[in-house]
Amino acid sequence: MVLIQLVGAAVMFSMEQLLKSQYGVLGLLFLTLFGIGVKARNTTCLFAGTVVLLLLMAQA
Repeated sequence: MVLIQLVGAAVMFSMEQLLKSQYGVLGLLFLTLFGIGVKARNTTCLFAGTVVLLLLMAQA
């Protein structure tokens, strides 16, 4: 269980660093919104975070 949490934290940290360098603060904000949507099982936050992240990736 602890190993899964450590791997998850490492993946989130690396994703944050990647988004911060390529997509700026807006990418980090919507990655956070995406993470909140996943943890809370809130489809509105999940959908909004996903759509904006995809738009940022398509723009770059």
